[in-house]
Amino acid sequence: MLQWINKYGIRILLNVCAWGLIFNASYNNSFNYQPAEGMRDMFTLHAVCYNLLFLIASSINTFWLMPKYFLEKRYKIYIPAFIVLLLCFTVIMSNYNNWIVQKFPGVGENFTSIGIGLKGSGLGWVDYYFSVIPSLFFLLFTFAIGYLTQQYFRVKRQQEIIGKKQTESELSLLKSQINPHFLFNVLNSIYALSLKKSDKTPEIVLKLSDILRYMLYETKQEKVPLEKEIDMIENYIEIEKIRIGSQQQISLEIKGAFDSYIIAPVILIPFVENAVKHGLDSMSENAFVNIKIQIEQGILKFYCSNNYKENNIKRPGGIGLENVRKRLELLYPGKHNLLIKNENAIFTVTLNLTLN
Repeated sequence: MLQWINKYGIRILLNVCAWGLIFNASYNNSFNYQPAEGMRDMFTLHAVCYNLLFLIASSINTFWLMPKYFLEKRYKIYIPAFIVLLLCFTVIMSNYNNWIVQKFPGVGENFTSIGIGLKGSGLGWVDYYFSVIPSLFFLLFTFAIGYLTQQYFRVKRQQEIIGKKQTESELSLLKSQINPHFLFNVLNSIYALSLKKSDKTPEIVLKLSDILRYMLYETKQEKVPLEKEIDMIENYIEIEKIRIGSQQQISLEIKGAFDSYIIAPVILIPFVENAVKHGLDSMSENAFVNIKIQIEQGILKFYCSNNYKENNIKRPGGIGLENVRKRLELLYPGKHNLLIKNENAIFTVTLNLTLN
């Protein structure tokens, strides 16, 4: 019931208000002067019946002809049908006006009948019948415009809902592609450490548990605290530092206060993962990965660079970065600037992201 009210309630209310105003205008403007004693009830009945004819004509056009023919672009049927409707109700309303004046003597002296002439008053046949067309056409046209306006906003709203659902589905798919890929690489790193029987394996497992907790729970949210996203990056980098056995090849520099900002989850880690995979893992020596994260006046500045072997078949980039690019376009349209360079065997990612 509540759903029905939400869907049709406003529409019904607007129609009632519109016809109430039309009735009030036709009723109050119908008197040349104060009606004779006992005539007011008859005038009220006449106004109701007369506007009821307007209502029927308008409803036929709005709820039958327009949805079935006009909105379906069947104009060759709609236009003749509209003209027939207009002519039929012109004859009906004109004859009704003449009938009520003959039925109730004295009405013609007190009632202007909305400008419609009477038979025998000197008006020609065409003038008599077609004097009602302007007001009838105006009402039909006005309600048709109202109906088209309503349909426009209804269709627009449906398109927005469909677009939002499509965006959510696409984001969900993109995110689901990132998570397994990232976790697989982390597990590979831990597996490599276990083969070496490293004493730091327990420490790595604890960091992995933090990463898993983030990936399983936090990434279900549309936005997460920026601090948590950076914490995950730090955990991942610590795992990689222990795995490669060098603290010099990978660096992370963080500046600014991040506690008051939120960000889409797993939006930065693919850049870091890509740098490690194609940088550190592709070179035996002189490899580096430099990462800088800074927040300044609500703008997140992210920088990541790595070198790689020029003859490496698997060049940096690929599906992972294209995935992030699409997510940025969907989540931060007009609020991000992503620049990716690949020059002289150095791969660089620069991202400026407006968060406030």
